[in-house]
Amino acid sequence: MSALDLTDVTIAITRPDDRSQTLANRLEKYNATVSIVPLIGTHPPDDEGESFLAGWNRLADFTWVAVTSASSVEIISSLGVGIDIPPSVSFAAVGMSTARALAAIGIEADLIGSGSGGASLAEALIDEWEPSAILVLKAQDGRRELEERLQQHGWKISLATTYVTRAFALSQQACEALSQQEVIVVASPSAVVAYSEALEGRCTPRKNQSIVAIGATTADAAKEQGFPRVVVAPTPDDAGLLRAIEEAVFGKWPVA
Repeated sequence: MSALDLTDVTIAITRPDDRSQTLANRLEKYNATVSIVPLIGTHPPDDEGESFLAGWNRLADFTWVAVTSASSVEIISSLGVGIDIPPSVSFAAVGMSTARALAAIGIEADLIGSGSGGASLAEALIDEWEPSAILVLKAQDGRRELEERLQQHGWKISLATTYVTRAFALSQQACEALSQQEVIVVASPSAVVAYSEALEGRCTPRKNQSIVAIGATTADAAKEQGFPRVVVAPTPDDAGLLRAIEEAVFGKWPVA
């Protein structure tokens, strides 16, 4: 990466500012022009935590708790305070960022997935453990690969919605500016959908625009939305995103 030169390359990072600044700083060291444009925000689920409390109050009934994002950890620290976690319960985190969020509130992840999505975490559980009862903490609008794959292998699933994502409204000026970036960095399927919906009927992306996705699930969502140039980060972290951005900018793409 020492020879990487991103002069004249425009890149938009669509995560919240506090989760984008480190990557933005690294990209700017390579002379990229970087903008941070959050596309989605998280809010309490529509059930106001009812399903979470229903599951969390009977943790002893579960062998595992699967945590599908760092955002899902926030409800544990807000509504789960004072409820003891039985030593018989193990925690599975979808990736390292989720495991770190759990550790920050005193919960050690017993299994850490690759960070590439719920399907990958399901495979890790299926490969190493016998089917049992599992509480899945997930976004209200989250994808269903994790629970569907586990159910196919005999796991008993209980779901708890932990948050819901809502797209931010983009002005016409912001939409046009975003559509002309060479690279759009997205970190969730929800962000992909928000970008696609923001463009619809208002802005046309530049022909050579690339979507850089933090994992396979997000990349699949981008392809489903019809984006033609999608690059998935080899690892779900800033280093992986840098490598994917380099491929997006300097890789060989067919002429449109």
